[in-house]
Amino acid sequence: RGEYLVRTRGCADCHGHDLAGGVVIDAPPFGQLVASNLTPAGVGADYYQKHLINVLRGGLDRNGQSLIFMPSHDYMTMTDAEVADMAAYLSTIPAAENPALPPMNVGPLPRVLWFFGAFPLVSREHMDLSLEPAQSIVVEASADYGAHVVSMCKGCHGGQLAGLTSPVAPDTPNPANLTPTGSMANWSEQDFFTAMREGRRPDGSQINEFMPWKTVSQMSDVEIRAIWLYLRTLPPRAQGENG
Repeated sequence: RGEYLVRTRGCADCHGHDLAGGVVIDAPPFGQLVASNLTPAGVGADYYQKHLINVLRGGLDRNGQSLIFMPSHDYMTMTDAEVADMAAYLSTIPAAENPALPPMNVGPLPRVLWFFGAFPLVSREHMDLSLEPAQSIVVEASADYGAHVVSMCKGCHGGQLAGLTSPVAPDTPNPANLTPTGSMANWSEQDFFTAMREGRRPDGSQINEFMPWKTVSQMSDVEIRAIWLYLRTLPPRAQGENG
């Protein structure tokens, strides 16, 4: 279960297929936004059992400092069992050196966007620390379970999943409005499955790869259907209406 969660909750999208870290954004106005090496060669073999819960629930590193460019707010409601399963798996991955991994270099644009609340550079500042994580969750094709899974989508698509009015990275489209008035208004459940499994919209156009459909494609049919069922319950909202 831990490996499944790591592979389907977006860890590899930033940290790389082997989880040895990677450059997520490399553009002069943004700087170099870097995801760390999660293997024992990077964070250390004992990191997860001791610190993963603080990373995901509090946006804090091992020293209690706020993490930069780590979307902890997308994962803070994971159950204790889910966090423990992920920690158990991450503790077993082999060490992978990544000497070419550069240090984080935050450019002026994300700093300005962060100052105006338009970019979650410091995840902890966007976290409602009063939220209680789910104590248990039933894995089933239901809107309730879909609401739990879809938390990972809110970092890009907004807190109410109404999309954004500006891109979250250079040369990428604005994140789509996932409510019934958005781009999926006329989609069927099969259209949604095709988009999540193959990265294709009903009109045959390809979804931009910044949207991690290849990660979502590894989810079970139960989870993808649960997401679909939850999205169908959302109230209609205009693009970017996440307040």
